[in-house]
Amino acid sequence: MIIRKATSADVNSLVFMRIEYLKETLGRMDEKDIEALKKQLQLYFKTHINVDFTAYVAEQDRAVVATGFMIVNEKPASPLFMTGKTGTVYNVYTRPQYQKKGLATSIMNQIIQEAKKKHISYIELSATDAGKPLYDKLGFMEKISAYTDMKLVLER
Repeated sequence: MIIRKATSADVNSLVFMRIEYLKETLGRMDEKDIEALKKQLQLYFKTHINVDFTAYVAEQDRAVVATGFMIVNEKPASPLFMTGKTGTVYNVYTRPQYQKKGLATSIMNQIIQEAKKKHISYIELSATDAGKPLYDKLGFMEKISAYTDMKLVLER
């Protein structure tokens, strides 16, 4: 098993793994939505990979079997993030037949090291019930804030 940073040559695998992750976490998706997602993801990954988006992959026999993504967000600094940089982790996903082999842990450790190299103040993520024990083990804490997270949906 090889764990490595993804490159532009991995875009198709990243798209596939993102769709698989979404199917597993969101349930059944409409084929029309899947096709739209594939187009957007292709463009996103090609444009952002190793710029403000980093992905790590676990590969066996040249097939990607696990992934983890981190987006670097740069914004005006605050006492909560003095470097002005934060990271958001997405899509830590292992194909079912490769689960429980430590791949997600290895990928997350690579992401954490990458974040340290980039002087990111903190990494945040939204954990599934299945992933929460991993993040607890790595030292992630539930976010307690004086702020209420809110969003306004403008377009689906």
